[in-house]
Amino acid sequence: MSPPSTSAFAPVLDQDFPDPDVLLVDGTYYAYATQPADGSVSVQMATSTDLESWEIQARDPLPELPARATGDHTWAPEVTAAPGGFLVDMTARSIDPALQCIGVARSTNPTGPFRPVGDKPLI
Repeated sequence: MSPPSTSAFAPVLDQDFPDPDVLLVDGTYYAYATQPADGSVSVQMATSTDLESWEIQARDPLPELPARATGDHTWAPEVTAAPGGFLVDMTARSIDPALQCIGVARSTNPTGPFRPVGDKPLI
């Protein structure tokens, strides 16, 4: 058996898309990633039907952060299916004190909009 070609290791989403999480829903893969450096969205999202061709989504699936969070440093989103929809766990910087906190947001659709749940961080 021969080793895989080097092209097998080429990135299929060749851009700044750190800490990704991927969810399969009805034949579509949804990838979520840490906030980009330009702060244009809180969470990045891309979609694919084959895990090779990805389309970056311009809209923010998490347009509203919890009131306790600053608008920057949202990272490591993880989306899961849950009864009645989807949950995203994410880390965000708290406004007081300036600590990293884990929070949850809910949506009925994997593309969002995800809305914060509760008024305090999980951790």
